[in-house]
Amino acid sequence: MILGIETSFNDTGAAVVKGTGEILSNLRSTFTDRYELEHAPIRAKEHHEEELPKVVERALEESGKTINDIKAIAVAIGPGQLHSLQAGIAFA
Repeated sequence: MILGIETSFNDTGAAVVKGTGEILSNLRSTFTDRYELEHAPIRAKEHHEEELPKVVERALEESGKTINDIKAIAVAIGPGQLHSLQAGIAFA
């Protein structure tokens, strides 16, 4: 079981995938409708920090798995907005 985390810019995503490639869950949360884009990089980072725990929890629930079932974590490291990527890496 692999937990995938994506935070390259405005979407906070999490997925649980079997080693065979079968996707058990795939969820995302986006900030573009909730914040002004004037300060998008900082807002995106804040959004990721707030939403990652919720999105990951929902992805695990939807997949029927727990964090103890996860054998690997895959996280986006680029390309993308630096602050957003750092939020995902820190969470992973």
